[in-house]
Amino acid sequence: MSEYKVAILMGSPNDRPKMEPAAETLAAFGVTADVHVMSAHRTPAKVADFVGRARAEGYAAIICGAGMAAHLAGAAAAHASMCSIPTGSVSARTTPCSWCRSSSR
Repeated sequence: MSEYKVAILMGSPNDRPKMEPAAETLAAFGVTADVHVMSAHRTPAKVADFVGRARAEGYAAIICGAGMAAHLAGAAAAHASMCSIPTGSVSARTTPCSWCRSSSR
C-alpha cells in the first residue's frame, strides 16, 4: 500500500484517455491514484462533498482534468482551500478553442 493517495477527478468519462497517463505516472512512483468522475456543472454538490472529505479519507492531493475553462479545478480548489489539500489542473481537451468553432465551413 502506498504512503500517498491522490484523487484524479474528471468532468466526464470521455476525459479518461487524457487523464489515464496521470494515474499511470503516479503508479510508477508508487502513489495510489483513485479516479472519479464528477462535474462542477452537473454535480457541484458531489464535488464539494468529495473535496471536503478528501483529506479525512487520506488523499494527499487532487488532480482535476476538465474542459478549457477549468471549472472543475476551480470548484475543487475553492473547497480544498478550506481543508488544506493541494489541487492541480490538467486540460483534458485535445484542441484549443474546440467550443468556438463555427459550423459554417
